[in-house]
Amino acid sequence: MISAYLLPLSKFGNKGTIHSVFNRSFNILVNQQLINITNYSDYFSSFGIRLSTEQYKEMFPYIQQGNLVKIKQNTLIIYSTVGVYTLNVDEMKVIDLNVRSFKLTKNERDRLRQDLEKRNLPQQIGIPMDDKTRERLEALKSSSKDWKADWEKSVHFLTGRGHGLTPSGDDMLVAFLAILHAAEDERVEVLASTLLRTRFSTTDISRAYIEASIEGYVNSRVYNLLSYIKNGLDSKRLIELEALLQIGHFSGKDLAYGMLLALQNIDENEKG
Repeated sequence: MISAYLLPLSKFGNKGTIHSVFNRSFNILVNQQLINITNYSDYFSSFGIRLSTEQYKEMFPYIQQGNLVKIKQNTLIIYSTVGVYTLNVDEMKVIDLNVRSFKLTKNERDRLRQDLEKRNLPQQIGIPMDDKTRERLEALKSSSKDWKADWEKSVHFLTGRGHGLTPSGDDMLVAFLAILHAAEDERVEVLASTLLRTRFSTTDISRAYIEASIEGYVNSRVYNLLSYIKNGLDSKRLIELEALLQIGHFSGKDLAYGMLLALQNIDENEKG
């Protein structure tokens, strides 16, 4: 499988390097954009390619950090000390993880908001809830007359804040943006432009998630959760929410809290 966000494969450039290598995934860096390649069966990145276990094992000996990768429209060519490996994506199933088509109704948003409010999320996120953090998160949740300035301050405060490959503040912003996209909230353009103007002082992996989210693309857990809500699949919705909450040590909770803040903000904005 390949995320629609990555197509055509040469959209970011025609030359890159192996950026980071893990047990079951690795990233290719192309002009500050990442391509994630994995064999996980239950999780798919917004900027990802998923291989079968057999194909991933075949490819992995060619993967060392810093190796050159040449990119054509449908092909990755990896150069290593053990030889050259070519990955063609022509026959891969294209997965569209863009949430902009969902057009969530108020009832659908309320269902998700109620699910999230039961999870005691403020006590589980990866940023200490001190006065400054509380102030900036409350600014995202509220809909004051100065909301544009408030959101800009919150973006600068949250970007890169926290630990791990995707800091907590970034995860919250990615999820907040996803809900605005899915709800067709016109203010999404303000938040997206604020993020684009911000110099991302964060990890390369987190930056890639933010940039994909600006265009409406999210990871498979967030996408599936919103899809199940849209289609009224209640049992699957609850299972997927629990799976989302289990991502990483904090990431899943941070994503869920970012979604909750956006839903609360939309409610307050609609009330006037």
